[in-house]
Amino acid sequence: VTGVEPLRDWRLLAAAVGLGLLFWRREGRTPRPLVNFSLYRRKNFGVASLAAGFRMVIMHTAMFLNVLFLTDVYGLDAIELGIFTTIFSGAIFATTQVGGQLADRLHCRWLVGGSFAIMICSLAGLALFPLPLLGAAAMMMTQSLAGGLAMAALHRAAMEEIPMEESGSAAGLYSTARFGGGVVGATIAGVALQQSLLFTPGPLEAYQWVFGMVAVVSLASLAVAWRLER
Repeated sequence: VTGVEPLRDWRLLAAAVGLGLLFWRREGRTPRPLVNFSLYRRKNFGVASLAAGFRMVIMHTAMFLNVLFLTDVYGLDAIELGIFTTIFSGAIFATTQVGGQLADRLHCRWLVGGSFAIMICSLAGLALFPLPLLGAAAMMMTQSLAGGLAMAALHRAAMEEIPMEESGSAAGLYSTARFGGGVVGATIAGVALQQSLLFTPGPLEAYQWVFGMVAVVSLASLAVAWRLER
C-alpha cells in the first residue's frame, strides 16, 4: 500500500494507534458513547475478552498456516486439503459441546488455561520436530480439539457479571475482541512467514520458525487465563 517493504513502514500502524486513542478518549468523555469501553473495567469481562482475543490469534494463525504448510511441505492437492480442513473443523465442533459441559463443573481458569497450554504445545511440536505427514496432522488435530474446549468457558466468564441492560453492548465488545485477535493472528503469521522464507534454507524451516514464534508469543495467554475468576 505504501510502497515500502513489510515491517519497515510503520506509518499506517502509528496512524491507526493514534486515531484509536483519540476515539477511546472521546468515547470516555461522551455521556452516551457509541462504544462503552467502561465495560472493560469489569475484571472478568476484560480478562475474558483479552483471553478470547488470544485464543483467536492462535486459532486463526494455525488455520492460516496449516493449509499452506501441508501444501508447501507435504505437497497435498486441493481434494486432500479439503479433507484435512473438514476434519480439523469437525474437531473444533466436537469439543465445543464438551467444553460447555466442563465449564459448568470446572473453574474457567483451569479449562481455558489447559486449552491454551495444549494448543501451545501443539505449535511447539510442529516447530521443533520434522514430522511425517501423519505426525503433523496429529499435532494439528490436537490443536483443533483443544481450541473448542475454551469457547464456552470464555463466553460464560465474559457475560456472567454483565447486567441485562448492558448485555448487547458487552456482547458486541466481546465479539470485537475475539475477531480482532483473528485479524491480528492471520496478519502477523502472513508477514512472519514471508520474512522467514527469505532467510531460512527451505520451506520446512520457515514454517517451523513461524510456528515457534507464535508458540512463544502465545505463552502470554496462560498468564491472562490465570486471571480469570469464577
